[in-house]
Amino acid sequence: GHIFCPDDIEHGILRGNSRHPSQPEDAPSFWAPGDPREVLALSSLDPRIHFILNCGASSCPPIKVLGADPEAALSAAASSYLEAETMLHHSTGQTIVTLPKLLLWYRADFGSNATEVCTRVCSLLLEKSRLRKLLELVLADCIGSEISFELKYGDYNWAVNAE
Repeated sequence: GHIFCPDDIEHGILRGNSRHPSQPEDAPSFWAPGDPREVLALSSLDPRIHFILNCGASSCPPIKVLGADPEAALSAAASSYLEAETMLHHSTGQTIVTLPKLLLWYRADFGSNATEVCTRVCSLLLEKSRLRKLLELVLADCIGSEISFELKYGDYNWAVNAE
């Protein structure tokens, strides 16, 4: 009996009624308190959903179809997208970690600071991943000290993905 747009499904249901990145920082949720659709919101947010949703832009993750048990598809989509879109650059004692722009827009879904975000990214990569091992080394340098890397976010290509 309710009408839903894609944003309602993404932010209201899948993201557990979390505010849209375009909403003001002090917005408590996507739907206004008391909205009858609130009962449909998932109780916990799985940030891997960002790697299966697609708006049609070239920088979007590939479209995924989830089966009855979506766990494998969510893990594969997150790992694949992050491997392709994350870069590490190290020179003269400075490490720069460049993550996909999606992680900037939805930073609250991945962590509250650079170390938490990179730790979450590590957890989403395959254990045997070379990128994961490199990120773990970068994060190990942070233990008990200030952040020893610079976190940046890549550009987003809004061109229509025609492939």
